[in-house]
Amino acid sequence: MKLEYSIPGHLYWIKDFLPDDLYTRIHDTIIKERKNYKLSWPAYAGIYTDLIPPKTTGFTNLESVIPSLRDTWIEMKRLVNNNPYYDIKDKFISSTTIYIMEKNAGITWHTDGPDKTRGDDDPTTAKWKQTAKRGWDYAATLYLNKRWDKRWGGELMYTNHKDIRGYIPFVGNSLVLIKTPLLHKVNTVLSPVLPRLSIQMFIR
Repeated sequence: MKLEYSIPGHLYWIKDFLPDDLYTRIHDTIIKERKNYKLSWPAYAGIYTDLIPPKTTGFTNLESVIPSLRDTWIEMKRLVNNNPYYDIKDKFISSTTIYIMEKNAGITWHTDGPDKTRGDDDPTTAKWKQTAKRGWDYAATLYLNKRWDKRWGGELMYTNHKDIRGYIPFVGNSLVLIKTPLLHKVNTVLSPVLPRLSIQMFIR
């Protein structure tokens, strides 16, 4: 586990996040069984305008989706809570879900704090301040694909409309931890072969 990049208090990108055996178990299971999952589209339609939305296992917990890996999901969440770079030990991971993003899928600018609509995403507006009590305090994304070509897109972009902006490439077995309300988006997936696979965790 290595901190590759951070903006203290806002964003942390951790490479080699899971032990190899744990990562391989999760990766291989999801690759093998992904067509068997009951998938849906997230309800927040405003953040997928003009894009194909990701398919997900829903805002539930993976212990109920893939119960055979129950101990694996518990260990994954333990490692997220106890990561050595950003103290969230006392926070509750309220949702874990698989995101499957096929060609032309993407997510436009949004935060995971207030309402998931583009009109609420500017943290300088009064409306954002009024709705900020809803949503999550943190979002963590575990990237799964072992093989991903940089030409296939799917990068995470981020900004605060002021002095913070950049992107995180899609690298397997790396974790991105974001403190809301940092704006972020997922660039359009261009892979003609492999879907972009990740596990999304929402934390309060």
